[in-house]
Amino acid sequence: MFAKHIMFAEYIFEHQLKVDPARVNNTRVISDCFKIQSINQGRQYSNVGGYQSNDLNTNMLTDANCFDLNNLIATIQTNIKKSNAPLNEMELNNIWININNKGDWNSPHSHPQSSLAGVYHVTDTNEQSGQLHILRDNTGAHISCSYSAGTIILFSSHLLHYVSPNKTDTPRVTLSFNMVNTKEY
Repeated sequence: MFAKHIMFAEYIFEHQLKVDPARVNNTRVISDCFKIQSINQGRQYSNVGGYQSNDLNTNMLTDANCFDLNNLIATIQTNIKKSNAPLNEMELNNIWININNKGDWNSPHSHPQSSLAGVYHVTDTNEQSGQLHILRDNTGAHISCSYSAGTIILFSSHLLHYVSPNKTDTPRVTLSFNMVNTKEY
């Protein structure tokens, strides 16, 4: 009889973020994201069409009066720090906004120089608005993920992933971020 071994397991962490409505209102977060888009030219990385901001920082958000977005980022950091190992050993390295309008998508990419990649869903995502697809190395296997607004997803940053085209008239808005391990071994 053959023994069965699990090798190279990959985990996807999922968490529905609970926010203090006095500090974070999702409608205002969406407005903050569009405000940043109007004042920050952004960059071209994996986005095909659509908008990807430069890395966000507290000064940028404060200057733009994006207080709900700033509070949301702090809440994400706090929730990850309160979780169990290995997540509580991670630090947020950088974070940015993605806005995909109709026809926009993100090509396959990974996040080198980090341990985990993360996505916070500001709006609902589904098959029509653009799903997150995470690919398994060299096998062609992948999962397709749809999430409700307020969901955080974390996965190994070396995994190739992409977002399928948004087929709706409603923008798909997410915050993407990288995390690094702070624990020394």
